[in-house]
Amino acid sequence: QAVIRDPYFPPSRVALGKIQRLDGKLQEARRSFSEALELEPNYLPARALRIQVDMELGDSTLARDEYREMLTIAERWRGKATTALEMQFLDVDWDQLKRLVES
Repeated sequence: QAVIRDPYFPPSRVALGKIQRLDGKLQEARRSFSEALELEPNYLPARALRIQVDMELGDSTLARDEYREMLTIAERWRGKATTALEMQFLDVDWDQLKRLVES
């Protein structure tokens, strides 16, 4: 419903992707995370979730490439994000991601 009501709000697409992932619909979840990133490429939580799905799908190369892109985006935003919304778009567990892509 949220995606239908506001198709341009990335967090709604991420929420849908999380549900799809829990239901085991990994390809659909990846698509939802990708759609969120088409709307907002700097939305790092969506990228982090897409990395997790890529790893679950067995595509570690794609996951590592995504991780490197995230590092580039985070560096670009370092010290610039000031609002709560901006901080929400950059909030990810970097240690967990690093362990995941290095496994």
